[in-house]
Amino acid sequence: MDLNQDKKKEIQFIGLVSMLGNSAMQAMGKVANPFNGKIEKNMETAKVSIDLLEILEEKTKGNLTQNEQKTLELLLTNLRLNYADEIKKPAAEKDDKKEQEKK
Repeated sequence: MDLNQDKKKEIQFIGLVSMLGNSAMQAMGKVANPFNGKIEKNMETAKVSIDLLEILEEKTKGNLTQNEQKTLELLLTNLRLNYADEIKKPAAEKDDKKEQEKK
């Protein structure tokens, strides 16, 4: 495989993990849904996206470039911290946010 093909595959891999990461952030209510502009929260969906990235990390261990591995590690760390932050939020704060979204 030539260098250009390797670089293309690296870019595609990083794009894939970025899509899963963006999906998780959207599901955590951290970014708006690009289709309707609304903040929507579904922690189960967020967890599925994070779990998929963890499986990808496990299954590709030792087969990634340094850039791919670092990108995946940093993304998973960020997602895990954000997920933990959202899970720990008090119910009242979550209810207030839902009321604001309805307006």
